[in-house]
Amino acid sequence: WALGYHQCRWAYNSTDDVMDTISTFDRTGFPLDVLWLDIEYTADRKWFTWNSTTFPDPVKLLNWVDAQGHRKLVLISDPHIKKDPDYSVSHTI
Repeated sequence: WALGYHQCRWAYNSTDDVMDTISTFDRTGFPLDVLWLDIEYTADRKWFTWNSTTFPDPVKLLNWVDAQGHRKLVLISDPHIKKDPDYSVSHTI
């Protein structure tokens, strides 16, 4: 899968958006091995969190992606931490 086609764009905004994108690849017959999610899967752009409103069930999403022909879903994690007084991770830096 590492040598296959990887699809990435900024702002896959929801589970439905991810599922629609993958379904579009299937409908058009374009091969897809990996779909990358950028920061929008996080809660308020804070790494090590999950946006439970727009991506309510990450396990269900991962299982659905896997069932679509052994595809992979990769979560981008950049090496920066959002400075926010309500974000516990930023207090440890």
